Amino acid sequence: MSSLAHERQKTAALARSLAVSQAAFYVYVSASKRTQARAANQP
Repeated sequence: MSSLAHERQKTAALARSLAVSQAAFYVYVSASKRTQARAANQP
Protein backbone atom coordinates (compact mmCIF):
# COMPACT_ATOMS: atom_id res chain seq x y z
CA MET A 1 0.00 0.00 0.00
CA SER A 2 2.76 2.42 0.93
CA SER A 3 4.65 1.53 -2.24
CA LEU A 4 1.59 2.51 -4.30
CA ALA A 5 1.43 5.88 -2.54
CA HIS A 6 5.15 6.32 -3.13
CA GLU A 7 4.75 5.56 -6.84
CA ARG A 8 1.89 8.05 -7.04
CA GLN A 9 4.04 10.67 -5.32
CA LYS A 10 6.88 9.98 -7.74
CA THR A 11 4.52 10.26 -10.71
CA ALA A 12 3.12 13.55 -9.39
CA ALA A 13 6.64 14.94 -8.97
CA LEU A 14 7.52 13.84 -12.51
CA ALA A 15 4.39 15.46 -13.94
CA ARG A 16 5.12 18.65 -12.02
CA SER A 17 8.68 18.86 -13.31
CA LEU A 18 7.45 18.16 -16.83
CA ALA A 19 4.91 20.97 -16.56
CA VAL A 20 7.58 23.34 -15.26
CA SER A 21 9.94 22.49 -18.12
CA GLN A 22 7.13 22.92 -20.65
CA ALA A 23 6.28 26.33 -19.18
CA ALA A 24 9.95 27.37 -19.28
CA PHE A 25 10.18 26.23 -22.91
CA TYR A 26 7.05 28.20 -23.82
CA VAL A 27 8.42 31.33 -22.15
CA TYR A 28 11.74 30.89 -23.96
CA VAL A 29 10.06 30.43 -27.36
CA SER A 30 7.75 33.40 -26.92
CA ALA A 31 10.67 35.57 -25.77
CA SER A 32 12.79 34.55 -28.75
CA LYS A 33 9.89 35.23 -31.13
CA ARG A 34 9.46 38.67 -29.59
CA THR A 35 13.19 39.34 -29.99
CA GLN A 36 13.14 38.21 -33.62
CA ALA A 37 10.12 40.39 -34.36
CA ARG A 38 11.84 43.39 -32.76
CA ALA A 39 14.99 42.75 -34.80
CA ALA A 40 12.95 42.40 -38.02
CA ASN A 41 11.11 45.69 -37.37
CA GLN A 42 14.30 47.70 -37.07
CA PRO A 43 15.49 49.44 -40.26
